[in-house]
Formats: sequence, structure tokens, C-alpha cells
Amino acid sequence: MSGSYWLDTVPDLSGHYIPEHASIHGDDPRPEVNEFNRRYKERFGEQPPSSYAYPGYLVIQMWALAAERAGTLETDAVIAELEKFKDEPLLIGSRTFTSDLHHQNYAPYAIIGVEEGKPKYSGSFTISEPVPMDVLLGKRYVHLNP
Repeated sequence: MSGSYWLDTVPDLSGHYIPEHASIHGDDPRPEVNEFNRRYKERFGEQPPSSYAYPGYLVIQMWALAAERAGTLETDAVIAELEKFKDEPLLIGSRTFTSDLHHQNYAPYAIIGVEEGKPKYSGSFTISEPVPMDVLLGKRYVHLNP
């Protein structure tokens, strides 16, 4: 339900809330997100169609930062730099990587509310503690680095 393309199918929808990576509506409290939206619109003629534009950018942003710090594009060196990320400030919130976890289990979300058919940023939410590994990866999780 990311984006607003579907809102015309439910006229005057109210009381609907969804966690998103960031707000595509120009009202995100993070200036860097709104700057991203401005540049996106300049390039493509419209705002991002959904918040799924942000994670793709984030992956490239992380790789570029790690490669810059590594001084090379060599995979193992870049991964070693990624694994040093501890609450690294990035476009849609800080990210942490470890040698055990290359997936985020603790990240902020923008809450987008819809009132009278109009979406808007309504607040933010971050879980109070990381998702446990056995829940994140399922009961079959095997620790590869004993």
C-alpha cells in the first residue's frame, strides 16, 4: 500500500496508517529525504511513486560509502567496510552491519496517515529492540561463524 496511486479507489479514506521508509509527499521531517524527492522529480517529472524508491538508493549509498572508505571496489574490502557501519547516518535513517547480520533488524519508519483521502507524514516509529535472529531468519537459522 505504499504510494498514493491507489487512493482514488477509496474516496475520502480516513484513519488509515502505514509504515513507510520515508514520505514521498514532500513533508518528511528529514531535509535529505525532501532533497532526494526534489532531485527525483527534477529527473523523472514526478515524485517517487512509492517509498520503495528509497531502499534502492540506500543500497547504492551504502556501497558507495563503503567503497570510498575501502579505497577500492574489491568486494571483500567493501564488505569489510560495510561491516564497520554502526548506526551509520544514511538517507532513510541509520544502518548497522556486522559480520553476522547483513540485514536490518532495527530501522526507523515514517508513519504515513491518510485523512479525507490525503496522505501525509504523521510521525515515526522504531522498534524498541532489534528483532531476534531466530525470528528474523526463521527457526532454521544456523550461525555460520561459530
